[in-house]
Amino acid sequence: MRYNAHRLLHQAANQPCLRCELVITDAQKHKLQTAQKLVRNALRAGLRVAGAYLTQDEVPLVKAHGVPDPAALSFTPKFRTQGSWAYGTLNQPAKACQQLDLDDGMYVPMSIVGLNPAVASNTLFAIVERILGALCDAQGWTLDTSKSICVRVVIDAEAHLDLNIYAIPDVKMALLEKAFHAAANRAMDGSAFSSPPPEIRLDPSEIYVAHRTTGWEQSDPLELEDWFVNAAARHATRSAHACLKCLRPNHGELKANPLKPGVTTADESGTCGDGAHINYAAPAPMLAATLVVQAALEWAAAPDMPGPRVRTRVLDLEHTAPPKDRNWPIEPLCPACQGPVT
Repeated sequence: MRYNAHRLLHQAANQPCLRCELVITDAQKHKLQTAQKLVRNALRAGLRVAGAYLTQDEVPLVKAHGVPDPAALSFTPKFRTQGSWAYGTLNQPAKACQQLDLDDGMYVPMSIVGLNPAVASNTLFAIVERILGALCDAQGWTLDTSKSICVRVVIDAEAHLDLNIYAIPDVKMALLEKAFHAAANRAMDGSAFSSPPPEIRLDPSEIYVAHRTTGWEQSDPLELEDWFVNAAARHATRSAHACLKCLRPNHGELKANPLKPGVTTADESGTCGDGAHINYAAPAPMLAATLVVQAALEWAAAPDMPGPRVRTRVLDLEHTAPPKDRNWPIEPLCPACQGPVT
């Protein structure tokens, strides 16, 4: 007996299935995105007057590291979403003790922090936490400072935002802004497997992450994401064209049926354990093979403009009339093709 398990995994219109149990709701997305926007805006405003957040004890330390007027310390950070949100893999927590997690990266110019830091990593953590502490008080959130390489903003019992702080060379800040604009929020919007232009990709050796106790450590936040994106691209099966199931929805009549009206096929009983089958003439599989080769050659010659995927050639002109070669669209309720198309 045959079973079709596709609809247990994925169905349209939020019908019960495994995927519907995994993906986060629109309300949860909105909550995380709203919190991210508020955090970013607070940091942009606060870091423009970063010197105002220094304590009396911190001012001489910052000045001793080469900042002539610590009270005037000011810089403009850049931001980039990372982690499971960026991959499009953020799922509902499996256990009550787990939370939805949105990871954000904040980038600051190297001249502000230096490799022999003008602003030590722990001082920058302190400034960021004072800015976000005021925001958390206003929003009813909780600030968690226990993590070694991030600042955590706990939104409520089910969600939090983690912020990592990165330092990059000053000359790369403008390039970074351009790259982030090109690839901003590329996950969860149908373009998760796109990537920034290579000419504006940062050198991983030039990216440092702030650590509370050990200072600035070399770290490439895109290393894991690159692996994920490349792996997903290698195994991607989604396309804008119909699959085999789409061509015969619900096991009904074949869309590209070459039979003339009123003509039917006859199954022959199988032998030696084979099932019933249509007894095609010997040239039929040979002709089908040549169509495959032809399609492959056309694809190799022009990958961006391959020929029709569904091609039909007939041998019996009395009973058949070949339909026009074409690319059929996805069947809306196809269990194999449901969901966003890349």
